[in-house]
Amino acid sequence: MTGNKKLDMILLLLNGILTLGSAGAVFYSHKVITKSPTDQQAEKDKLISGALSSLENSPLKLPKKVVNLFTDRNRLRYLEVELNLEPFFENHKPILLDAEHIISDSLIQVGSNMSYSEINSITGKILFESRLRKLINQKLNSKILKKIYFSKFIVQ
Repeated sequence: MTGNKKLDMILLLLNGILTLGSAGAVFYSHKVITKSPTDQQAEKDKLISGALSSLENSPLKLPKKVVNLFTDRNRLRYLEVELNLEPFFENHKPILLDAEHIISDSLIQVGSNMSYSEINSITGKILFESRLRKLINQKLNSKILKKIYFSKFIVQ
């Protein structure tokens, strides 16, 4: 190796110590450290109760709204939607009903800033929904609205 016997012995000794140390660390991590077993029944019950609570929370249907879309041509374009709002919790429904004017204003604000070609695509609809949800939650000063479903979405 280096030609110096003492230095070669020190290097071999250090190499052996490092190899034994790393082998010991691997053995320790695989054999000595064990994860506590999960309680399968408790996890199943938690999953079922979460699914049932989300089923109990039905969307709140709002009446039809019409929004003029931004266009740089002479032709008038508009969006006709029926919104179904899903709150995070059932007790948030009265808050959403009282804030219907805020929801209408947000719908006009978001819709009028999007063009016909932008809102007429699949990604545009997803973008429209996420912007609208974010703006409504922002105007209500809390995360109340979980999801917006469109039962009618007509762009003309």
